[in-house]
Amino acid sequence: MAHSYFAPESLLDDKGRRIRWAWIFDAPGFKTRGHFGWSGTMSLPRVFSLGPDGRLRMNPPEEIERLRYNGRKQANPKVKAATALALEGLAGQSLELDLTMTAKGAKQFGLKVCCSPGGEEPTLIYYDVVKKTEGGHSQVEPPVGTEDH
Repeated sequence: MAHSYFAPESLLDDKGRRIRWAWIFDAPGFKTRGHFGWSGTMSLPRVFSLGPDGRLRMNPPEEIERLRYNGRKQANPKVKAATALALEGLAGQSLELDLTMTAKGAKQFGLKVCCSPGGEEPTLIYYDVVKKTEGGHSQVEPPVGTEDH
């Protein structure tokens, strides 16, 4: 997303790994900075390396494992078009998601995470099939999928 990956930094650590991180802003169209006076977060660090095929690889450093605890799995949930599925027992200020989504015929699909108690302020992570863009932002506006496409 244009303008969202800001001020990348990297270092070579004592193990010889090239590690990079950056400040991540919301996209300018989301207007979070203007409306709320803040925007962004630090990215997770990534270790850059070359794979056996000579292609660039990027993975979280092994030390990130220490931050993972209380893991949950949800195998193959099915969600019908224009509906939501609340996953019980998944909550927190910090979430790591490893998922694969398929949405045959959908124009846009994704997730709502870190919602306010009444659901009026979700954080959206989505993919727009028509525009071939991905996005993610917090909002108090109508949720993704309710506007005309």
